[in-house]
Amino acid sequence: MKKLPFITICFTLLCCAYFMKSYTWDGKDGNSWKYTISGYDTRAYYSYLPDFFIKHNLKISDSTLPYVNVTDKGLFNKHFVGPAVLWSPFFIAAVEYLKLKNIHTDGYSGAPVKSIGIAALLWLFIGLCCLWKILEFFNISDIVISLTILLITFGTNLFFYSFKEYTMTHVYSFSLLAVFIYTGIKYSNTQRKIYLILMSLSFGLNLLLRPTSICLFPCLLPLICGDYKKIIPTFFRPATLLISISVIVPIVFLQFGAWYMQTGHWLVNAYSGENFYFLHPKIFKVFFSFQNGWFIYTPLALLSLFGFIKLYKINRTAFYSCSLAIAIWVYLVASWYAWSFADGFEHRAFIDIYPVLAIGTAHLFPSSKNGIYSLFSPLKKFFITSVLLLLSGLFVALNLIQTYQFSRHILTTYWMDWNSYQYVFLKTSDKYIDCLGGQKDLPLYTNKSPHIVFSSALNFAQPKSEWSIKHPENLNSRAVIHFEGDEFGACVNIPSDSISMKGGMYYAKIILTRFEPKGNCSSGVLLVYDAINNNHGYYTAFKINDYPSGKDSNTRTYYYGLEIPWVVHKNSNVSFYIWNKDRQDFYLTGLSVEVDRYFP
Repeated sequence: MKKLPFITICFTLLCCAYFMKSYTWDGKDGNSWKYTISGYDTRAYYSYLPDFFIKHNLKISDSTLPYVNVTDKGLFNKHFVGPAVLWSPFFIAAVEYLKLKNIHTDGYSGAPVKSIGIAALLWLFIGLCCLWKILEFFNISDIVISLTILLITFGTNLFFYSFKEYTMTHVYSFSLLAVFIYTGIKYSNTQRKIYLILMSLSFGLNLLLRPTSICLFPCLLPLICGDYKKIIPTFFRPATLLISISVIVPIVFLQFGAWYMQTGHWLVNAYSGENFYFLHPKIFKVFFSFQNGWFIYTPLALLSLFGFIKLYKINRTAFYSCSLAIAIWVYLVASWYAWSFADGFEHRAFIDIYPVLAIGTAHLFPSSKNGIYSLFSPLKKFFITSVLLLLSGLFVALNLIQTYQFSRHILTTYWMDWNSYQYVFLKTSDKYIDCLGGQKDLPLYTNKSPHIVFSSALNFAQPKSEWSIKHPENLNSRAVIHFEGDEFGACVNIPSDSISMKGGMYYAKIILTRFEPKGNCSSGVLLVYDAINNNHGYYTAFKINDYPSGKDSNTRTYYYGLEIPWVVHKNSNVSFYIWNKDRQDFYLTGLSVEVDRYFP
């Protein structure tokens, strides 16, 4: 049984490796790996590698890149270098391998891009092994440790972010936190300096991934030491502090060095315009919203919290330490202006604290090494175990189905509401692919009132000059636009100088009302934002219906929120328009557009 957790970890890695190879890298045409760094965040993280190791220059010249901040100090990548640092050994190995084969690469070819997938698997292995050893510290049996590893991987979005979105920071934050806790416990018990160095190394690297992680580490010191009284003599002696600082400072300096190479300044405001509303945290929404609500999409997390009741009875120091870490992390996530963490799968921010949550998960189940369940009769213990296993199994199944749905574009957790959620709940058929629409970007961060730069509502009978529409018809004594086999018929043109390189950020609010004479007869209709000129352009489109209605003679009003970039040139053609690409038969009965300028 001693080998069971290791076998479980190997099985987990094999599953992640299989899906990474067959789905993320190969896909239908064998070239899906090209899209692994196509996202805004992932492109930003990855760009450090070819820029530094191949071009030998971190300077940025293109201000239109979505991850670039334009300031009076110059252009710089707003994302931190942490992922690139963790990937760099694998990237270098891939580039050198291609050199040996006399193959030139710009860093964006197959081997270098795929190498970061290997990095993700290795870091996941390290994290799970450290989690195994952490749970052994609590005298959890090998069977329960193995069960916990399976649950925390396949019952949460850690699985998805290990085989698919491994270019994001979360699997690495998970692993580094596990390394921090495990090496901290080992140092506290043995006083061996190698564990202090590894603990400090994981601390510094985690700061490079997500600086807010600094709030977690003080909370976890009681867990690591086992006693509040041991914290100061263990970690705050001069020699200990000197070793820790000598490890952490050079690592953190890598970020300052990157900023200096890009701007000539050691310190910049990386997240200008993105900040915290500390006085107005969205805690309930973070837990229970259909826009990435943690307990809605990862109910195993809610079940795991009940395990801390058992932890309270056997180790109150660990209970208070873990509870404080989770509470502070929830508060930080809920205070962030984008509390749902954008268009990720389930609530990705909580992956970072899953090593702590796993302690609660492990304490849910009776363990042969832990006697709290000995108070129950064998029959009652069997009943409790059966119920917990059944619930856990259902939550794992739900998570795996949702992982499939998200991968197939059936589910989109970011723009969901109750109606959309229940429409696709447990649906896996191909007919549900891309069936959901709408767009609900969260309003941008600002402590100042936004300034309206454009606002116009469509008057069908007497449209203003900015509107281009087809000839209206009457519906129930009201002027409307009847899309009867027409591909286009309603467009509003926005003066480009109102959103042209003026700084700040722009957010569009759209209200649209449509009437369907027959159910789903506008299911393929798109609302398009288009800003284009000869050199640069920005285009986005989404379905006007949140979900197919299926009802005849129904009228629905939709509210959309859309973050839009400023346009590069004042001669750009900027517009919102209806694209009836399938030439469906429906009526547009109302449309208004407002564009606000937000000031950081």
